[in-house]
Parts: sequence; structure tokens; C-alpha cells
Amino acid sequence: MDIFVQLFVKLLPLYFIILLGYFAGKKLNVSRDSIAPLLIYIVVPIVNFKVIFEMDISQKTLIYPIYLFIVGVTLSIIFFQIGKYRFKNNESAALLSLTSTLANTGYFGLPLLLVLYGEHILGTAVLINFGLALHESTVGFYLAAHGKHSPQEALIKTFKIPILYAVTLALLSNYFYNNYFISLTESPFKNLANIFIQNSLSMMNFFIGTLTVLGMSIIGLGLAKITRLKFNWQFIGLSLFSKYLVYPLIFLVFYSLNSRLGFFDEDFIRVIFYMSLVPVGANCITLATELNLDTDDASIIVIISTLISLILIPILTSFQFPFL
Repeated sequence: MDIFVQLFVKLLPLYFIILLGYFAGKKLNVSRDSIAPLLIYIVVPIVNFKVIFEMDISQKTLIYPIYLFIVGVTLSIIFFQIGKYRFKNNESAALLSLTSTLANTGYFGLPLLLVLYGEHILGTAVLINFGLALHESTVGFYLAAHGKHSPQEALIKTFKIPILYAVTLALLSNYFYNNYFISLTESPFKNLANIFIQNSLSMMNFFIGTLTVLGMSIIGLGLAKITRLKFNWQFIGLSLFSKYLVYPLIFLVFYSLNSRLGFFDEDFIRVIFYMSLVPVGANCITLATELNLDTDDASIIVIISTLISLILIPILTSFQFPFL
């Protein structure tokens, strides 16, 4: 019980930010329509670039993102087809493909892991999270855009998402910096370049806090802008079924296989365990806003899953499973 209470209290600041977002939307008329593009096109790419550039990347760690990428792509395609069958329209199917696969691994999961295990686990968490971000900005975004756009238009919109280019640039920069730049002989040019790089990375630290604040705030903003409190129970049920049954079952299968093979370390297992329990991603609201999908349904499922995770994660953590 002590572990449950401690973790519950530690998570409360994240929910306080949601309340601030709700207040900003209701009383200050802050618009999520302006914050969503800010996150997608500026904040998220910069944060991903910084973290990947500074990481110690090896051949083994490059495998980490594959887990969430494969899981995300597979489930998004499956639930898109389920949505088309159940709701008979592409828009609802597109939204379901988002809410059933996108998890709040960034705005919620990273602060959670930082509270539980400290900074040493963040490198592993960010690499794994990149797999979901890659899915979100490629197949996930394409299927979501397909809700109101033709396949060609959806593809064009997908290639406009900057996180793909930010991550590619970060990987290339990481490689050349660690393999060539550091080995250069000292010179005025190298010293000036290094000062510029370090100052730029220091500046990017501000965006990490911004990501958490804006990412959690947009949940509150989405809730504040709900025009009709109408619960689509089929939609909610399918989204929660994927989030809290399918994702944990996939983790259990993976954990069982890894127990025999022993390929991945404890930090990897801990991260994907918690990634399977975090709420539906706040980016569902962000992307729904950007693509003119039903933001009310997106906001409702995000806030319901956020409330569930507030209770579920401390309860499961208190069981002290062998891999935690």
C-alpha cells in the first residue's frame, strides 16, 4: 500500500497540468488548434533530435525501437479494419486506429519512469519510444489522414511530418560527431563549432519541459472544448480493449520469450511494461485536431484512460513483479 500511495502522489503533478490546461481552455480561451501544430512541427522534433544526438547508440540499442514500431503498425492496421466494419466510415476507423495504438509514452511515460528509476533509464525509454513515434509519424499518421483524405493526399501529409527528418538528422549527426568530429585535431574552427553545438543542446533542454507541459495541457484543452458529452461506448470499449488488454498481453508474451532467450536487459523489460500501461496518447487529440477528425471522441478516450492509469499503474507496481 505504501508503494501505491507514494506513486499515486508522485503522479499527481502530471494531472495538475491537465487541470491547468482545462482552465486555460475554459477561462482563457486558449486554443488547442494552435498548440497542436506547435507540438507536431517544432517541440517534438527538437526534443527527439536532442535526445538521440546525445545517446550512446550501438547495434543492440538500435533494435529497441522495433518492438513498439511493429506492435503499433500491426494493431493500427487491425483496428482500422475493425473500425471500418463496426462504424461503416473511414473517419471513425481512422480515429480508432489512433486511439487503439498510440500511447502516452512521451508526455506521461518518460516522467513516470524518471520518478521510478531515475535518469539512467531514460536513454532506453527514449529509444523504445522512438519506435512508437516512428509508427505515429508514418503508418499511424497515414491511416489517420486516410479518414478524410485520399491515399495520395494522406501520403503527402505524412511526408510533411518533421519528426522523420529530425530523427534521421539526429542519427547522422550522432554518428559523424562521435566518429569524426571528436577525433579532429584542435583548431579554432573545432572549438567554435563545439561551443555552438553545446549551446544549442543546452537551449534544447527548455523544450523537454515544454513537451511535458504542453503535451499534458492539451488533454485538458481537449476536455474543455468538448461540445457534447456523448459517449460512443463501442468506440471507447474497442480503444480500452486494445490499450489495457491487448498491449499487456503482447508484453506478457514478449516477456515469456525473453525469459528463455535472455536477449534484452531488465531496463528494456521495465520500460515496455510501463509503456503497455500508460494512457492513450495525448497526440491522438493533437493529430485529430490537425486532420479535422472528431476531437470530442479523442478527448474523452484520452481522459478516461488517463484516469484509469492513475489507479492501475500504482496498483500493479505495488505487486512488485520480478521484472520491476
